[in-house]
Amino acid sequence: MNRNKVIKSVFDFLRSVLITILLIVLPAFFVFIPYERSPKSVPASAYLLDEDKLKEAMIPKIKAEMQNELKDSIAVFSSNTSFKKTYYINENGAKMYSDSNDKSKIIKCLDRDNEVVAYNEKDGYIYCEDDDGNMGWIKKDSSLLTSIAVNDSRYMIDVNLTKQFINVYEGKSLIKANIKCSTGIVGNNKTETPSGIFTIKRHETKNFYSKKYNENVMYPLKFFSSYLIHSVPVDNKGNTITSEHDKLGKPVSHGCIRVDKADAQFLYSLPNGTIVYIHY
Repeated sequence: MNRNKVIKSVFDFLRSVLITILLIVLPAFFVFIPYERSPKSVPASAYLLDEDKLKEAMIPKIKAEMQNELKDSIAVFSSNTSFKKTYYINENGAKMYSDSNDKSKIIKCLDRDNEVVAYNEKDGYIYCEDDDGNMGWIKKDSSLLTSIAVNDSRYMIDVNLTKQFINVYEGKSLIKANIKCSTGIVGNNKTETPSGIFTIKRHETKNFYSKKYNENVMYPLKFFSSYLIHSVPVDNKGNTITSEHDKLGKPVSHGCIRVDKADAQFLYSLPNGTIVYIHY
Protein backbone atom coordinates (compact mmCIF):
# COMPACT_ATOMS: atom_id res chain seq x y z
CA MET A 1 0.00 0.00 0.00
CA ASN A 2 2.79 2.38 0.92
CA ARG A 3 4.53 1.50 -2.31
CA ASN A 4 1.43 2.43 -4.30
CA LYS A 5 1.23 5.78 -2.49
CA VAL A 6 4.87 6.51 -3.31
CA ILE A 7 4.35 5.67 -6.98
CA LYS A 8 1.23 7.84 -7.09
CA SER A 9 3.08 10.73 -5.44
CA VAL A 10 5.93 10.47 -7.94
CA PHE A 11 3.45 10.33 -10.84
CA ASP A 12 1.57 13.38 -9.56
CA PHE A 13 4.83 15.30 -9.17
CA LEU A 14 6.00 14.46 -12.70
CA ARG A 15 2.61 15.41 -14.11
CA SER A 16 2.75 18.79 -12.33
CA VAL A 17 6.24 19.43 -13.69
CA LEU A 18 5.14 18.52 -17.22
CA ILE A 19 2.11 20.81 -17.07
CA THR A 20 4.26 23.67 -15.77
CA ILE A 21 6.75 23.21 -18.60
CA LEU A 22 3.97 23.17 -21.19
CA LEU A 23 2.43 26.34 -19.78
CA ILE A 24 5.75 28.18 -19.83
CA VAL A 25 7.37 26.89 -23.01
CA LEU A 26 4.54 26.40 -25.50
CA PRO A 27 3.29 30.03 -25.55
CA ALA A 28 6.70 31.11 -26.82
CA PHE A 29 5.96 29.31 -30.08
CA PHE A 30 2.71 31.17 -30.63
CA VAL A 31 3.55 34.72 -29.56
CA PHE A 32 5.06 37.00 -32.19
CA ILE A 33 7.97 39.03 -30.87
CA PRO A 34 9.18 41.98 -33.01
CA TYR A 35 12.72 41.30 -34.17
CA GLU A 36 15.47 43.81 -33.44
CA ARG A 37 18.47 43.30 -35.66
CA SER A 38 20.90 45.19 -33.45
CA PRO A 39 19.79 46.13 -29.93
CA LYS A 40 22.81 48.41 -29.58
CA SER A 41 22.06 50.50 -32.66
CA VAL A 42 18.27 50.31 -32.96
CA PRO A 43 16.09 52.19 -30.44
CA ALA A 44 13.49 50.13 -28.59
CA SER A 45 10.72 52.05 -30.36
CA ALA A 46 12.13 51.37 -33.82
CA TYR A 47 11.49 47.83 -35.03
CA LEU A 48 12.96 46.00 -37.99
CA LEU A 49 11.30 43.18 -39.87
CA ASP A 50 12.16 39.54 -39.21
CA GLU A 51 13.98 38.71 -42.45
CA ASP A 52 13.01 35.02 -42.30
CA LYS A 53 9.33 36.00 -42.06
CA LEU A 54 9.78 38.48 -44.90
CA LYS A 55 11.42 35.95 -47.22
CA GLU A 56 9.14 33.06 -46.33
CA ALA A 57 5.89 35.02 -46.57
CA MET A 58 7.13 37.03 -49.55
CA ILE A 59 5.13 39.33 -48.20
CA PRO A 60 1.35 39.27 -48.36
CA LYS A 61 0.48 37.75 -44.99
CA ILE A 62 2.76 39.79 -42.76
CA LYS A 63 1.36 43.22 -43.54
CA ALA A 64 -1.72 43.01 -41.28
CA GLU A 65 0.22 41.12 -38.63
CA MET A 66 3.07 43.62 -38.51
CA GLN A 67 0.75 46.61 -38.54
CA ASN A 68 -1.11 45.15 -35.58
CA GLU A 69 2.07 44.37 -33.64
CA LEU A 70 3.61 47.76 -34.38
CA LYS A 71 0.48 49.90 -34.15
CA ASP A 72 2.05 52.09 -31.46
CA SER A 73 5.31 52.55 -33.36
CA ILE A 74 5.28 54.83 -36.38
CA ALA A 75 8.81 54.74 -37.78
CA VAL A 76 10.05 51.22 -38.44
CA PHE A 77 13.32 51.76 -40.20
CA SER A 78 15.88 53.81 -38.35
CA SER A 79 18.89 53.50 -36.07
CA ASN A 80 20.70 55.68 -33.57
CA THR A 81 23.25 56.62 -36.20
CA SER A 82 20.96 57.08 -39.20
CA PHE A 83 19.70 60.52 -40.15
CA LYS A 84 16.77 59.69 -42.43
CA LYS A 85 13.65 57.85 -41.26
CA THR A 86 11.09 56.16 -43.49
CA TYR A 87 7.36 56.42 -42.78
CA TYR A 88 4.29 55.11 -44.62
CA ILE A 89 1.05 56.98 -45.22
CA ASN A 90 -1.90 55.33 -43.49
CA GLU A 91 -4.76 57.41 -44.88
CA ASN A 92 -5.75 58.66 -48.32
CA GLY A 93 -5.53 62.43 -48.53
CA ALA A 94 -2.85 62.89 -45.88
CA LYS A 95 -1.82 66.54 -46.21
CA MET A 96 1.73 67.75 -46.75
CA TYR A 97 2.18 71.40 -45.75
CA SER A 98 4.86 73.85 -46.82
CA ASP A 99 4.81 75.33 -43.31
CA SER A 100 4.06 73.35 -40.15
CA ASN A 101 2.55 76.48 -38.59
CA ASP A 102 0.29 77.37 -41.52
CA LYS A 103 -2.27 74.72 -42.49
CA SER A 104 -3.56 76.79 -45.42
CA LYS A 105 -0.41 76.07 -47.46
CA ILE A 106 -0.97 72.52 -48.70
CA ILE A 107 1.67 71.16 -51.09
CA LYS A 108 0.06 67.82 -51.78
CA CYS A 109 -2.37 65.19 -50.51
CA LEU A 110 -0.72 61.77 -50.31
CA ASP A 111 -2.34 58.38 -50.89
CA ARG A 112 -2.37 55.45 -48.50
CA ASP A 113 0.81 53.29 -48.53
CA ASN A 114 2.91 56.07 -50.09
CA GLU A 115 6.30 56.17 -48.42
CA VAL A 116 7.99 59.35 -47.23
CA VAL A 117 11.51 59.89 -45.91
CA ALA A 118 11.84 62.32 -43.01
CA TYR A 119 14.78 64.64 -42.46
CA ASN A 120 13.58 66.58 -39.44
CA GLU A 121 10.93 66.68 -36.74
CA LYS A 122 9.40 69.68 -34.97
CA ASP A 123 6.31 70.38 -32.87
CA GLY A 124 4.62 67.10 -33.74
CA TYR A 125 5.35 67.30 -37.47
CA ILE A 126 7.96 65.61 -39.66
CA TYR A 127 9.73 67.39 -42.49
CA CYS A 128 9.91 64.86 -45.27
CA GLU A 129 10.31 64.06 -48.96
CA ASP A 130 7.77 62.12 -51.00
CA ASP A 131 8.37 59.89 -54.02
CA ASP A 132 7.98 62.84 -56.41
CA GLY A 133 10.67 64.82 -54.60
CA ASN A 134 8.25 67.22 -52.88
CA MET A 135 9.47 68.49 -49.50
CA GLY A 136 7.05 69.46 -46.75
CA TRP A 137 5.57 68.86 -43.31
CA ILE A 138 3.21 66.03 -42.30
CA LYS A 139 1.62 65.66 -38.89
CA LYS A 140 3.27 62.84 -36.95
CA ASP A 141 0.14 60.97 -35.98
CA SER A 142 -0.64 57.25 -36.06
CA SER A 143 -3.86 57.96 -37.97
CA LEU A 144 -1.78 59.41 -40.81
CA LEU A 145 1.44 57.41 -40.54
CA THR A 146 1.77 53.67 -40.15
CA SER A 147 4.56 51.31 -39.21
CA ILE A 148 4.84 49.46 -42.47
CA ALA A 149 3.35 49.13 -45.92
CA VAL A 150 4.21 46.12 -48.05
CA ASN A 151 3.12 44.90 -51.47
CA ASP A 152 3.16 41.46 -53.05
CA SER A 153 6.05 40.75 -55.39
CA ARG A 154 7.65 37.76 -57.05
CA TYR A 155 11.10 39.23 -56.49
CA MET A 156 12.89 41.01 -53.67
CA ILE A 157 16.17 42.94 -53.70
CA ASP A 158 17.63 42.71 -50.17
CA VAL A 159 20.14 45.52 -49.57
CA ASN A 160 22.31 45.24 -46.45
CA LEU A 161 23.71 48.70 -45.65
CA THR A 162 26.01 47.37 -42.93
CA LYS A 163 27.63 44.63 -45.01
CA GLN A 164 27.35 46.55 -48.28
CA PHE A 165 25.99 43.69 -50.31
CA ILE A 166 22.74 42.65 -52.01
CA ASN A 167 20.87 39.35 -52.15
CA VAL A 168 18.09 38.77 -54.67
CA TYR A 169 15.17 36.41 -54.01
CA GLU A 170 12.53 34.89 -56.21
CA GLY A 171 9.86 33.73 -53.81
CA LYS A 172 11.79 31.97 -51.04
CA SER A 173 14.68 31.06 -53.34
CA LEU A 174 17.96 32.98 -53.30
CA ILE A 175 18.76 33.52 -56.98
CA LYS A 176 21.76 35.86 -56.69
CA ALA A 177 23.88 36.27 -53.57
CA ASN A 178 26.44 38.68 -52.17
CA ILE A 179 26.36 41.33 -54.88
CA LYS A 180 28.87 43.89 -53.69
CA CYS A 181 27.41 47.39 -53.55
CA SER A 182 28.21 50.91 -52.44
CA THR A 183 25.61 53.05 -50.67
CA GLY A 184 25.56 56.50 -49.07
CA ILE A 185 27.34 57.57 -45.91
CA VAL A 186 25.28 56.97 -42.75
CA GLY A 187 24.51 60.07 -40.71
CA ASN A 188 24.94 62.51 -43.59
CA ASN A 189 21.65 64.19 -44.50
CA LYS A 190 22.78 64.73 -48.09
CA THR A 191 24.23 61.32 -48.90
CA GLU A 192 22.62 58.77 -46.61
CA THR A 193 20.66 55.98 -48.35
CA PRO A 194 17.19 55.71 -46.79
CA SER A 195 16.34 52.38 -45.19
CA GLY A 196 12.88 50.87 -45.51
CA ILE A 197 10.72 48.82 -47.85
CA PHE A 198 10.34 50.35 -51.29
CA THR A 199 9.53 49.04 -54.76
CA ILE A 200 11.05 49.55 -58.18
CA LYS A 201 8.97 52.42 -59.53
CA ARG A 202 10.58 52.93 -62.92
CA HIS A 203 13.36 51.74 -65.23
CA GLU A 204 15.23 54.83 -66.35
CA THR A 205 17.00 54.88 -69.73
CA LYS A 206 19.85 52.33 -69.78
CA ASN A 207 22.48 55.01 -70.32
CA PHE A 208 21.81 57.65 -67.72
CA TYR A 209 23.58 60.97 -67.24
CA SER A 210 23.32 62.84 -63.96
CA LYS A 211 23.65 66.58 -64.44
CA LYS A 212 23.80 67.10 -60.70
CA TYR A 213 26.90 64.94 -60.26
CA ASN A 214 28.22 65.14 -63.82
CA GLU A 215 28.57 61.38 -64.18
CA ASN A 216 27.34 58.60 -66.44
CA VAL A 217 25.85 55.39 -65.05
CA MET A 218 24.03 52.44 -66.59
CA TYR A 219 20.88 50.38 -65.88
CA PRO A 220 19.29 52.74 -63.33
CA LEU A 221 16.23 51.67 -61.33
CA LYS A 222 14.24 54.25 -59.39
CA PHE A 223 13.02 53.02 -55.98
CA PHE A 224 12.25 56.34 -54.28
CA SER A 225 12.31 59.97 -55.42
CA SER A 226 15.76 60.54 -57.00
CA TYR A 227 17.28 57.46 -55.35
CA LEU A 228 18.40 54.81 -57.83
CA ILE A 229 20.07 51.43 -58.03
CA HIS A 230 22.59 51.67 -60.87
CA SER A 231 26.03 50.71 -62.11
CA VAL A 232 29.20 52.35 -60.86
CA PRO A 233 30.07 55.43 -62.94
CA VAL A 234 31.18 54.77 -66.52
CA ASP A 235 32.93 56.86 -69.16
CA ASN A 236 31.30 58.23 -72.31
CA LYS A 237 31.81 54.89 -74.05
CA GLY A 238 30.17 52.90 -71.29
CA ASN A 239 33.40 51.54 -69.87
CA THR A 240 33.55 51.14 -66.10
CA ILE A 241 35.74 53.71 -64.36
CA THR A 242 38.16 51.51 -62.41
CA SER A 243 38.72 53.95 -59.56
CA GLU A 244 34.94 54.04 -58.95
CA HIS A 245 34.58 50.27 -59.23
CA ASP A 246 37.25 49.85 -56.55
CA LYS A 247 34.98 51.70 -54.10
CA LEU A 248 32.37 48.91 -54.13
CA GLY A 249 31.87 47.51 -50.64
CA LYS A 250 32.23 50.96 -49.08
CA PRO A 251 29.51 53.55 -48.34
CA VAL A 252 30.73 56.36 -50.59
CA SER A 253 27.82 57.11 -52.95
CA HIS A 254 25.59 60.20 -52.99
CA GLY A 255 22.71 58.09 -51.64
CA CYS A 256 22.04 55.83 -54.61
CA ILE A 257 23.01 52.16 -54.55
CA ARG A 258 25.91 51.35 -56.87
CA VAL A 259 26.80 47.87 -58.14
CA ASP A 260 29.06 46.37 -60.80
CA LYS A 261 27.82 46.98 -64.35
CA ALA A 262 27.02 43.30 -64.95
CA ASP A 263 25.08 43.14 -61.67
CA ALA A 264 23.25 46.35 -62.59
CA GLN A 265 22.22 44.76 -65.89
CA PHE A 266 20.86 41.72 -64.03
CA LEU A 267 18.87 43.88 -61.59
CA TYR A 268 17.57 45.92 -64.52
CA SER A 269 15.90 42.74 -65.82
CA LEU A 270 13.62 42.63 -62.75
CA PRO A 271 10.15 44.11 -63.23
CA ASN A 272 8.57 47.24 -61.79
CA GLY A 273 7.00 46.46 -58.43
CA THR A 274 9.96 44.36 -57.28
CA ILE A 275 10.44 44.91 -53.55
CA VAL A 276 13.58 46.77 -52.49
CA TYR A 277 14.23 46.00 -48.83
CA ILE A 278 16.97 48.27 -47.45
CA HIS A 279 18.19 47.75 -43.89
CA TYR A 280 21.16 47.86 -41.52
